[in-house]
Order: sequence, then structure tokens, then C-alpha cells
Amino acid sequence: MKINKYSFSGGGGDGTLEQHKKFGGNVEKDIPCQYLKFFELDDNKLNDILTRFSKGELSCGDTKNALIEKLTELVIGHQKKRAEITDDILNLFYAKDKSVYKKIVSPYEKDIPSFSYPGMITTKRNVDIVNQNLIKQLNNLGTHTRTDKKYLEGFEETQNAEREYIYWIGRQLYKTSTDIKNDIDGYLCSGSDESNIMGLWILRNMIKDKGESLENINVIYSKLSNSSVIKACNILNIDNKHCINIDKKQRIDYDEVVKKCEEIIGNNEKNKIILFLSLGSSLSGSIDKIIKLNKFINEKFKDKIFIHIDASFGGFIIPFIESEKKYCFENENVYTIGLDAHKTGQLPYPAGIFLCRKNLQKYIETSSEELYDFCDDTLIGSRSGIPSLLSKWYVSNYGENGQKDFVDFLIKGTVSFIQAINKDLSDFIELKPHSKKMNYFTFVFKNLSKENVEKIENKLMLKSYSINGEKIYKIPVMPHTIKNVKKFVKIIKENSK
Repeated sequence: MKINKYSFSGGGGDGTLEQHKKFGGNVEKDIPCQYLKFFELDDNKLNDILTRFSKGELSCGDTKNALIEKLTELVIGHQKKRAEITDDILNLFYAKDKSVYKKIVSPYEKDIPSFSYPGMITTKRNVDIVNQNLIKQLNNLGTHTRTDKKYLEGFEETQNAEREYIYWIGRQLYKTSTDIKNDIDGYLCSGSDESNIMGLWILRNMIKDKGESLENINVIYSKLSNSSVIKACNILNIDNKHCINIDKKQRIDYDEVVKKCEEIIGNNEKNKIILFLSLGSSLSGSIDKIIKLNKFINEKFKDKIFIHIDASFGGFIIPFIESEKKYCFENENVYTIGLDAHKTGQLPYPAGIFLCRKNLQKYIETSSEELYDFCDDTLIGSRSGIPSLLSKWYVSNYGENGQKDFVDFLIKGTVSFIQAINKDLSDFIELKPHSKKMNYFTFVFKNLSKENVEKIENKLMLKSYSINGEKIYKIPVMPHTIKNVKKFVKIIKENSK
């Protein structure tokens, strides 16, 4: 290196190593020391080098080597970043319209974040994976757990990654399975709308395959069910829709469900029912009585009622609580499940998940000459393979224990949040009954003027829903809300006068 040959040394004494150790070096004259003041950003490391050199503990060669090491690190880093520059990036940089550089601020990272949004800021590692693979146009057509089927060649890496992720989450939702590969199928999709439509589509076709007509198919759901259930019924031409009231804990009313099922099947034994239940409602965080309803079906209407579970919020919470009961495929009348990994599964959008019992997707296979020698068995068809790579990275680095730690953090954060409300805001907030198994709670305002409530809504970006004329606000407790509880309390207090 030219540094060794040409950089002036500020050694003490007559320039010999012995004299340098005796008198110490001159930091102000030593060129490597001067450059290190600019390039070494670690103040502790820099001060250590300068102090030891001035005492003669480090030689001139040592400071030259320290500078060489630092400059080599910087140059390699620069070369790596330069290699990542594409023509598209250059065109963007030189574009006349500089509005493309306007900074987009996520609602999760604002000084006062949204307290009603269930997402979260993703990790830098996720961003790196996206940046590295976006331009590769990774197609992920098909369901890769159905290994007897043939899918697009050349995308095996993303297909294998998705397959392993589906098996991983499947094991969490079917803990009694001894051979998960032969028990479930599934794929990564756009979100809960797609997974819920898939569930109803499969169950509708399965019922029709058994000889029943469309007019004999009924769908039962609650007032707090995801709106995608209505969308699915409209797309699938299911006219027999039955909306059930909720109980005090905002769950689908068990007694009313039983009564409606007995009425529907009692009127015509050919009638079949798709029961749409929630495992952590996206509106309230409530958990429907899945186990009890499964037992009811076994006792009275086996093979007449089929359950789809919308686990878009609770699917990555409930299964990771060790002491929790089995809510999912352990119940034999649960056939399909939808989840969202981009809510509490720590993946970026879009990372929905559709799961079903093995080979149920045969009921919605779609043949087409465009798909060559295989059938598509998904709703969306072609989709990005990037979520599959992100899911593989997450399982490899965090896995079941990492998700359990995250869930524990969220549940404890929920407890602390509620304690703060009970302590400081009990005059203005009335908490609704909620599940202690979920990082979610709802509330109504009290003793506040309409004007003050509107100010609070805007500042906290609160979202609400209405049940029987009552305006209920939802708080999905996520990392960005946990660290801003004090701001939540402060804003409500400031606007309560």
C-alpha cells in the first residue's frame, strides 16, 4: 500500500522504535492519525489509537495499518454499493421530477403513530432481501405442498421456501398432526380477503361435489366477521347468508348459531352450512367458541356443517401460547383457515396465508392451455416469490421460539397498556370485555364532548366500528403502540378539558 511508503510518520525522538517508545509519538504530525480523525467514526476506538500512539505504545506502523484497515473497509463498502446501482436507479436520480424523492412516512413510525392499525415496521434484513430479489421477477404460481403436481420450472428455490414455511405454520395450527406433509396444503397469498374467499370457494365446491345444489348452501357469520365473507358470497353466488349477533365478549353468539343451524337444516335435510368463525377478529380481537361449536356439530350435524376460520389476526398469536387449547385443525369440522403474517407474523405486506386439509384444493383446480401441463389451484394465480424467501429467512432466524418471544412481548405490552388506562384514563375510557389471550382490546369514550372525541380520533388515528348504535374503538397492541402508551394517555388527558 502507498500509505506505508509515503505517509509521514510522527514518531517521537530520533525516529527509531526505541526513541518512539521512550518519548511517544506526535499525533498532530502523524499523517495516519490525522486521516483516522476523519474516517474512524468510533470515538472510543479513535481515542484509544491516538492515546496509545502518543504514549509510544503503538508504533508508526501500527497507525498506518489501522488507517489501511479502515480505508479498505470503506472502499469495499463503496464498491459493493456502486455495484448495486442499476440504470433504473440512475434514471430516477437524474429525473427532472424530483417529487419522487418525497419522503413517505409510515403511520407506524410517526411521532404519534396510529393506534388502530395492526401492522408494524419491518426489519432492515427484509428490505435487503426484497432489494436483492425484486428485479429477478420470481414467479410463484401454484400450491407447492401438493407435491404430486407439477409447477413452473426454474423457480424451485421460492417454491421450496414457501413449502417449508407452510409446513412450519401448519405444525403450529395442527399440533396433534404426526405427518403434517400429508395433512395440510396451503400457499402464501395477498391477505385475508383472498384466503377467506379461497376457504368459502373450496367448501362451496366440495358441497356441490357431493350432489347438493347452490340453493342448499348457507353461510353463517357474525356482525364482526371480516367483510370478505360478503365479498365471497357475492362472487360465489351464495344468496343464503345469515348474520348472527355477538355476545358480551364480542364473539358470535353461540346460542343464536345453534338455533339458526337447527332452523336451516330442520327446514330441509339437504341444506348444508359453511360456518365462518374468527380466531382473533380483526375488528375486536375476539375469539369465537370454535371448540364448543365443533362439539355441537359432531353431536347433531356431522357432515352438514363445515367450518372456515378467519385467523388473520390471532393465527400468529394463539398457537404460540404454550398453554393454549387447540383451536384449529384439531377440530375435525375445521376444513380451511386464513392467516395474515403481515399483521403479527412479522413479515411485510403482502403475506397472507391460506391453509386447508390435504387435497381439498382439488375442488377448485382450473385447467388452461396457458398453464401448459398443470392446473392452477389458487385464486390469484401468479404471485411474487419474494414473500416466500422472506418467510424462509424468518423461520431460519427466529422460528417457533422467536415467535413465542414476540407474542409474549405483545401480551405483556397489552397488560401494561390496559393498566395505564385503568390508572390514568378511567374517567374517560370504558374498556369492553376482551380476551386475555390476545394483544387486542376495545373501548368506548365517556364524559367527553363530541368535539374532544374528534380531536383525539384525529391525533391518534383511531378507527372504530358501530354495534347497536355504540361507537367502539379498537387497539391492536403492536410494537409501535407499546412504546407510545404515554403519548396515548397524554393526548386524551389534554383533550378532556
